[in-house]
Amino acid sequence: MTAATSIDLLQTLISAHGPGGQEDEVRCVVRGLWRAAGLEPVEDDGGNLYARLGKPGGTGPRLVLMSHLDEISMLVTAVEPDGRLRLTNLGGSLPWKYGEGPLEILAPTDYAAAAKRDDYRVPTVRGILSVGSTHTGVGPLGELKDKRALTWDLVRVETGYSKDELARRGIGVGCRAVVARERKKVERLGSGTGPRARVGCFIYDDRAGLAVLTLLARKLAQAKLPGEVYLGATMGEEGGLTGCTRLCRNLAPEVAVGVDTSPSVPESPLALDGTPALWMRERAATHSLREAARFDAAAARVKLKLQRAIYPSAASDAGAVLATGLAGRVLTFGLPRDNSHGFELAHPNLLINAARVIEAYLKS
Repeated sequence: MTAATSIDLLQTLISAHGPGGQEDEVRCVVRGLWRAAGLEPVEDDGGNLYARLGKPGGTGPRLVLMSHLDEISMLVTAVEPDGRLRLTNLGGSLPWKYGEGPLEILAPTDYAAAAKRDDYRVPTVRGILSVGSTHTGVGPLGELKDKRALTWDLVRVETGYSKDELARRGIGVGCRAVVARERKKVERLGSGTGPRARVGCFIYDDRAGLAVLTLLARKLAQAKLPGEVYLGATMGEEGGLTGCTRLCRNLAPEVAVGVDTSPSVPESPLALDGTPALWMRERAATHSLREAARFDAAAARVKLKLQRAIYPSAASDAGAVLATGLAGRVLTFGLPRDNSHGFELAHPNLLINAARVIEAYLKS
């Protein structure tokens, strides 16, 4: 595993669309990657993807590692008579994180085609996220200069189509919108993997987690592990933590570990130095000290020291699983990043370091 390999894998994953409730495209990509690694992925009745990792060889706990498929996105709430679209957030998106620029609105998925292909792409209609001209001192647009925040009620999407033309393309209320594909490119900043080097992209959350699971699949597909281990790619995390509970109801793990991003915030500042972090508390759960100690020991074996994070107002798949009693012990293994829910920044060594720690943890 190298940093360059992990970043190429990240690019593959972020290029696929996957808003909450319509994760078909990114699920197809993950399925193909896991198959190529030698796993046999299964899609459950909730739209989650899972695969057994390695070969169980001992008395270790039944464990699932989860990363979510869905991305921060937008939802069409109305089509105006002139064809412009109104939007709202889906999963905590904020218009000022995107700025005026190209979006893609997803048409309905061809589910039969998506089930058969690992390179499926959902049809889209392009649009421009628009706020309006600043050459005014009156009304809401005038106030945006210094008196109020940009909110979704002030935003429209221009597609160049009439309301009837949009309907013929399947675009209407309830459709999802995402950042245009050409904006989903990994930027590399700084010198190699030095302390100030960065990679940046939209939807690092949680394509980074999926990249780590795929690195583990490539390394451990045929390995003998102490317990029964599953990789899980969950749907609907950003929109309500729905997929993880269905997945864990089906798999019945003793331990559930979320592999997710970890924002650096004033309440819990994290170094972007390539060192993963453990979520010790979130809104719905206080995480397992027992599993944290196992991760600390695993990190020490690969000469890393993990960071700690506390998020009183955040939520994760692992926390939702604990809150619903579907696993006895949970922990979220965090990938520190800045600019959460926007053009996110992280260290280029983070994904391979995360995979090394989790590999050591799984073998313990």
